[in-house]
Amino acid sequence: MGINKLLSSLKTKKGVVFPLLLIGILIFITMPFFKDYMTYSTLTGLVTKKTISIFINTITQSSLSVFISLLIAIIPAFYIANRKNLISKLTGQTIFIPFFFPSVSAGIVFSLLLRNTGLNYTLVAIVIAHVFYNSPIIVKYLSDSISSIDHSLIESAKMDGASNILIFRKIIIPQIRDGLFRGIFLAYTYCFTSFAVILSVGNIKYSTFETAITSALTGRINFSLVISYAVVQFTVLSIINSLIPRSHEIEKTYNKKKIKSNIIFIVITIIYVLFEWGVIIHSMAFSLFNNSGTIFAPYLTLFSREFNAKYHVIQSIVNSLSLSLIISIITTFFGYALVSHPAKITEKVIPSFFGISSAFLAITLYYCNIVYKIPMQLLLSIGIFIITIPIAYSFMYDNFKNFNYSIIESARSDGANTFQIFKHIKFPLLRGTIIGTMLQIFTITYGEFTLSFSMKIQNMLPLSSVVNYSLGSMRLLKESAAMSSLNIIILLLIFNISSIILKDD
Repeated sequence: MGINKLLSSLKTKKGVVFPLLLIGILIFITMPFFKDYMTYSTLTGLVTKKTISIFINTITQSSLSVFISLLIAIIPAFYIANRKNLISKLTGQTIFIPFFFPSVSAGIVFSLLLRNTGLNYTLVAIVIAHVFYNSPIIVKYLSDSISSIDHSLIESAKMDGASNILIFRKIIIPQIRDGLFRGIFLAYTYCFTSFAVILSVGNIKYSTFETAITSALTGRINFSLVISYAVVQFTVLSIINSLIPRSHEIEKTYNKKKIKSNIIFIVITIIYVLFEWGVIIHSMAFSLFNNSGTIFAPYLTLFSREFNAKYHVIQSIVNSLSLSLIISIITTFFGYALVSHPAKITEKVIPSFFGISSAFLAITLYYCNIVYKIPMQLLLSIGIFIITIPIAYSFMYDNFKNFNYSIIESARSDGANTFQIFKHIKFPLLRGTIIGTMLQIFTITYGEFTLSFSMKIQNMLPLSSVVNYSLGSMRLLKESAAMSSLNIIILLLIFNISSIILKDD
């Protein structure tokens, strides 16, 4: 008993080290900016009319987007949880969109789709784009939860005379609650911190805290106001995250029962698939034809020497691939360390990193370059690492939570060291989770836009997402769509590799 307590104590101490290290990094890069610009006006900026207006805009568009996403996601989630066919496969693969499809590409696609409808630069356009981009998150989390419902409990309740409403409240909701809330929070966070979508299909009237932070740096620069916006955003998302119920144990059941889907469910799911994949197909089709109908002309332009001399398309793709590889390895390793050494502080601190404003982080990193003379490329890498850590942690959390650690204790008692345990036990059993997470972080890094755009790093390190946005903003629509399509092809390839690896995990 004494040895078990000692091992538990050592494990807890290790678990505390990693989140504290993250907090230390965050303090290091933000302290110079806070020290120089945290003033009384920062506090007064929290309650100005403009701040309240931005807060209302952000809450409104986020809440509407997530509410409609939830309504739309329920039937597709139910369908793919109970069916294994082409429709369910295509529906399940829409999770590619929020985690793999660059947000700047989504913004550009919708600005093209809505350009003749009169909906561009309206709240409706923002909500439609967010529903497209974030509803697959809710579909994924909800369908996974529905798949693990223990139907024996439902059958027992029916035999005892329980009504359908009572069964839904007392049996079904408790079993799907955790996954549903996690999906809603992640989708809400993405909408709340939306930058590229607001930039492309919204306008200053619908400014969020992310876009407001960037706007505060143009014209009359107001760093105190920037801090105010960042504090409000972090506080709101942290409060929402703290309200989400979390179970301490996650049990997966195999007592499942396939429920027949009626024609309405099938039709609605097909419509959802057409909506999600139709947007991506439209983006790719648009890039294949110019006004004269010549196929592949925009792609030939993208790779021409003259075009690259000005816009650095090829260099940006190479830079993005290289940066993504480095960040994905480092982030996955650190995420593995976090989930391997669970601690209460980790479960509190890491999800709160979702609330960090990427635009504000970009400003503090830029300021670090001025104060510490740290290279911008390294600072950008640190910034992406900070915003992808909670995502890596979330991806790996469930499988590590369910891991049978008695195997490891047995190996330790036989004299196995940490490396041997990882090589012969953890990696073989969790290979899909680890490699799948690395590939997902790779694609998120590849499509990252807010940090690199806000840091104004494109001159020294052109990145694919920023170059793509620049082409669109200069009304080079065919070339911009072609580059979006190229990025989609690259990321779809990686997504399919990830799906194959995760298939049997």
